[in-house]
Amino acid sequence: MFRYIALPLLAFLLLGGMRAGYADEGVIGTVLKIEGTATLLPEGKKDAVPVTAQTHIHMHDELKTGAKSKLFVLLIDNTQFTLAPNSKLVVDEYVYDPKNAAGNKARYDILAGAFDYVSGLVAKKKDPDVKVQTPYGAIGIRGTNFWGGNTGGSSYGFHVSEGQIGVSNGGGSVVVNAGQGTIIPGPGQPPGTPGPWEQGLLNLVGQTTGMGGLGPLIASQQSKNKQLIVDFNKHHHHDQQGDNGPDLRGKDLPQDETGEPDLPPFSPGPGGGGFGGD
Repeated sequence: MFRYIALPLLAFLLLGGMRAGYADEGVIGTVLKIEGTATLLPEGKKDAVPVTAQTHIHMHDELKTGAKSKLFVLLIDNTQFTLAPNSKLVVDEYVYDPKNAAGNKARYDILAGAFDYVSGLVAKKKDPDVKVQTPYGAIGIRGTNFWGGNTGGSSYGFHVSEGQIGVSNGGGSVVVNAGQGTIIPGPGQPPGTPGPWEQGLLNLVGQTTGMGGLGPLIASQQSKNKQLIVDFNKHHHHDQQGDNGPDLRGKDLPQDETGEPDLPPFSPGPGGGGFGGD
């Protein structure tokens, strides 16, 4: 009798271990610093769990910061997100393969609050397939560093420190270059004409998402990311085989090679591919 109970139980535990292993292999980023409190709600779960430094994140996890709290997360391609107090981030789609840079893409969803974004390798190619969705509009990325957040009342703004973004919603679209910002007066209203921001708004950018001491943390995590990249692509390719038959690309990363793609330097253009309105 015990044998008939023990064997199914053992199978269940082994299957659970395999699933846990695959979850680890699907890591797309790591929380490196928290000021205050934050939580993570895994996909398909009802209860959020506290976030600490070195918490791993996966696609469709919801990161949420508490009041008077900030969080910094580094993705495996070196994309950086800093979340302001009372902010929420979900990574809806993420593909990063150093051996197939042309197929790299990402979709990020800012559900609430303010954030700062710094492009990683996924966005540093010609016509990058990267977009950030916010309650006020979609952002198309060209290798860049930009901030988004509430600018007072019901308005929401975007300011670019480096590179170029396209901001679009049902009311219209604009291209914002380095040193410029645009403000959307309210949900559904068109983005304002891009231009330099006054000092008060620039101070708001630093106050909401500024965090110190990140350099050493990023450098330390980059060495750990080498193995996470290998594991992620093994897991990603396994999923492709399971869903769509054999992966004909044959580009699984070897254990001793995670080399970053040799991409041309980013050169902002006058608009065009990769923007939210395309």
